[in-house]
Amino acid sequence: MTSEKMTNKKSPILHPLALIGLAIWFSGMAMLLSTLGNLGLIVALSLISALTLGRIKCKAMLSSLLRMLPLLLLILIIQILFSKGNDGDHQLWRFKIAKHGLNQGLMLSLRLVIILFSAKILARIDYNGFDLAFRKLRLPEELTFMIFYAVHIIPAVSAKVKHLRQLLILRGIDMRKLRLRQRIDIYALTALSVLGGFISKSGIQAIALELRGFRSKGKSSRLHTLSLGFPDAFALIFVLVISLALAIQ
Repeated sequence: MTSEKMTNKKSPILHPLALIGLAIWFSGMAMLLSTLGNLGLIVALSLISALTLGRIKCKAMLSSLLRMLPLLLLILIIQILFSKGNDGDHQLWRFKIAKHGLNQGLMLSLRLVIILFSAKILARIDYNGFDLAFRKLRLPEELTFMIFYAVHIIPAVSAKVKHLRQLLILRGIDMRKLRLRQRIDIYALTALSVLGGFISKSGIQAIALELRGFRSKGKSSRLHTLSLGFPDAFALIFVLVISLALAIQ
């Protein structure tokens, strides 16, 4: 089979290896940086990358942030209530909020948002993208499949749960009107259905991989190839410049 260059309009702006490296860099900066200003900068850069390089629609991104908002608010409240500091308080209406707890809660929330944006970038890479990226690093193909499968588990679970909710609505079942015991039973059945479906799907995929000679010896051929280019070099230089600027602050 002859390799051909990927020239269609859906080709990624960056090489998949560059996208993976960019997502890892964003996540690493989220853990290393300890000021709100620097974390805010990484949030902005990761958001722009997810919308452009990851080709995430603004509506889908906003929906993800809204679903994540209760968790962020809970983290912020817990940090405010249980953190103690001697560096002054903020006055919010009639309440005094510890400055240390507020800063810690905001930083932790920003870190989670950065990780969300990084995951959005990775979720847009298909199996061929991961294969191209790890082939450049000469990593085993089994590792490629494992990482790809793990990255796409959460979106797949979310889609399955959403489908089951739609089925409940079509059957006229309103979760808000059910008693607690009935809700628990439905949640348990939903969880078992999702788990059973993924176990069955994993078995089918394992059989399909074996039939395709996934573990066959010898060099395998690829229909599509993609080389590192100028955009990838520019992204690397940009990351190095930002890292250096943050380091010398």
